[in-house]
Amino acid sequence: MHLGVGDVHARLPISGPVIRLTVAEKGGFLATRSRAAMPNVTVEGEKTFPVEPGKKLVLAIEDAGIDIMHRCGGNARCTTCRVQVVSGEPAPMGDLERERLARESSLGPDIRLSCQIRVESDLTVRVLNRASAVGVTPGPRPAD
Repeated sequence: MHLGVGDVHARLPISGPVIRLTVAEKGGFLATRSRAAMPNVTVEGEKTFPVEPGKKLVLAIEDAGIDIMHRCGGNARCTTCRVQVVSGEPAPMGDLERERLARESSLGPDIRLSCQIRVESDLTVRVLNRASAVGVTPGPRPAD
């Protein structure tokens, strides 16, 4: 195969940015980086917004101006930041989240704690507890 100057030879996805190899004038390759697309979070009944990869879902929702409770400050103790995952694949549950949700027998397998999810791919969620609905403050802002 013959490649001309400027032809793209390969795109190598890595975590975070994408490496793009382009044929340079003297027969070598020129490597450039481009930022991978940020995942989008859709909160049903609200809006869709981009989220920096690795950000806690509860913080992404709150930073988008959407009312969500987090009474324990993101420590997986109270379950007020529960969301229903409508579509997408959040990272697997950690032990802390699994143990806390196991105490709530009425919750289905699509219920997760938004304080324990780091956004890595597109998600659609339904916020289940809103501070304004019960007349309280959301709680202390979870640490990132």
